[in-house]
Amino acid sequence: MQSSMAVIFSAYLAQAAGSALLSIMLLLLYRFYRQRYLMDWTLSFWAGSLAFSGAAVALTIMGAVPSPLHPARVVASLVLLVAGYLKLVWLLAGAYGATGFRKPGRRTVRISLVAVPAVAVVASAVFIGLVKMPEAPLLGRLAISGGAHLVAAAWVLHPRRERRLVGQELVAASLALLGIIELHNSATHLLFSIVHVRPSYVTYVPYVSLILQFVVGFGVLMWLLEAERLRALQTSRQVERLAFYDSLTGLANRELFLMRLSEVVIRARGGAARPALLLLDLDRFKIINDSLGYATGDALLTAVARRLRGLVSPDDTLARISGDEFAILKPSNRTLEEARGFADRVTQGFQAPISLQGQDLFLAANVGITLYPDGGMDAEGLLKSALVALNLATEKGKGTVQVYTPDLSDKATERISLENDLRKALAQGELALFYQPVVTAEGNVLRGAEALVRWQHPERGLLGPGDFLSALEAYGLGDAMDLWALRSACAQVKRWQDRFHIGPIVSVNLSARPFESPDLVARISAVLDETSLHPGHLELEITESIAMLDPQATREVLLALRRLGVRTAIDDFGTGYSSLSYLRSLPVQTLKLDHSFIRGLSRDPRARALADSILMLARSLDLQVVAEGVEEEEQRTALKAMGCDLLQGYLLGRPVPPDEFSRRHLTDAAAAGDPVPS
Repeated sequence: MQSSMAVIFSAYLAQAAGSALLSIMLLLLYRFYRQRYLMDWTLSFWAGSLAFSGAAVALTIMGAVPSPLHPARVVASLVLLVAGYLKLVWLLAGAYGATGFRKPGRRTVRISLVAVPAVAVVASAVFIGLVKMPEAPLLGRLAISGGAHLVAAAWVLHPRRERRLVGQELVAASLALLGIIELHNSATHLLFSIVHVRPSYVTYVPYVSLILQFVVGFGVLMWLLEAERLRALQTSRQVERLAFYDSLTGLANRELFLMRLSEVVIRARGGAARPALLLLDLDRFKIINDSLGYATGDALLTAVARRLRGLVSPDDTLARISGDEFAILKPSNRTLEEARGFADRVTQGFQAPISLQGQDLFLAANVGITLYPDGGMDAEGLLKSALVALNLATEKGKGTVQVYTPDLSDKATERISLENDLRKALAQGELALFYQPVVTAEGNVLRGAEALVRWQHPERGLLGPGDFLSALEAYGLGDAMDLWALRSACAQVKRWQDRFHIGPIVSVNLSARPFESPDLVARISAVLDETSLHPGHLELEITESIAMLDPQATREVLLALRRLGVRTAIDDFGTGYSSLSYLRSLPVQTLKLDHSFIRGLSRDPRARALADSILMLARSLDLQVVAEGVEEEEQRTALKAMGCDLLQGYLLGRPVPPDEFSRRHLTDAAAAGDPVPS
């Protein structure tokens, strides 16, 4: 019996020393990792060391003092009891906070540290008094300890964790075995208190607990190292994603796309495949982005990415290169027809509107195509040739598909040179406005003048708008040119009014981008104030194609211009895709009949019938009509007979500089007293 007690005593001391060593290790880990649960478990095993020490002292006193109510035995039992319950509180707090649950507040832990041992001591004292059983506090603590260890093990393995680690499972298994041992100890103590019989192996069970404590420490260390490795792996993946993927759309970015393009080029050398590279951008994206805000623009790009994902195959690479520019690599492509057919499917995929925030947005995708090896022998060469094709497709717009050919590079060089020249022209005053008269069909009386831009190129001479206007808009210079033309025309008409006391209504053409600018009306009002021109002497011309891009927005802008007092006209009427119902709702004052309807008036009865129908339509809508391109006397006679209001064309006067215009038209009009608006 004495040898058995000695074994148990040494086991308690060994467990106390083991718990102390484990708490020191956990404290060192806490200093490095700063995880709160490590501190909770440090305190738990410190309390465990104190509890095991109290158990060893109680066992020693029990041999010397038979009475269970002796003060020394009571104090030792209280230390064992309180330390044991404190160990459980910290054990559960650490397990609860270590595995993803909401961490318990420090106030909750403090209250538990006081309340749980106090309640346990009081309950034990009452229980001893009722059943006269001194072993009751120990039996209760062992049973509760066993249950607490099992709960802690379950929390460590709770199912809400995304991934269980080996160290985590080892900790949970060790805690579960410690809980089973505590329950076993409670059962054997109860058996001994009843029949005074204890299994022989019980004396060695504490050594098993000692081993499990060290397994817990080893498991915690493994858990921390695995979690650190997992975080490093996740960080590496996140860095890789930031480096090679677009954060907005989740598509591959330019760097990753070039890497994959290089790999495809290497594999394609000597093979039958002719990998195809497609670059595409979106018509009107900048207008939508500027008008509706960057958040809507980002949502639109994300929706475009989703739509493109539905068009590509798993072998293809889809990337966002920059802004609204996307790239598609088809490594298994074999023929130009195959690539062209896919590009057509892409453009058709954008015919349906994209719905965002309760409104439908219409876009068109322009596509540039190049094939290996025609467009280049490496990734950079292919990307460059695809970009050349895309730039040409973008200039044409409205869902154009352009295939790269070697001669496009020469055209691209010319366009770059032209862009540089245009920028210099705007900066150095090489652009000028010429004015073409607009006269009445009855009496040939001057009623207005259209301002037409000309470019006095230092090498190529005088250029008309057909030579550079499309390039001007493609390079994003149309806005600056429109503002310059508007200011120059208004200032010129004001000078004519001051000199001749009369002045024509000046018509100024607007491109698509300024017309859709949200501050267009404010800018026009500022120009009128700056030049002191009455709004009634300004007429702004827009093509029907521009007007129909967004009919509702167009109507709102035109109404604002009418309230300002500025006249508006639909230019090149009949050449676009106007809806007559929308035409009826647009608050314009003038239709400009395109010269294509005038050319055949004297020879083609169908042309005459069509022009007559348009004039009847205009009269029914109370619109004034200006017939453009009048070059023959027969055309003027026919238009006069059909009741056309105003005429414009070479027969009536060519576009000329302002001084020549005033000499040819305003001097005579002032002398004749013609009622030109003033």
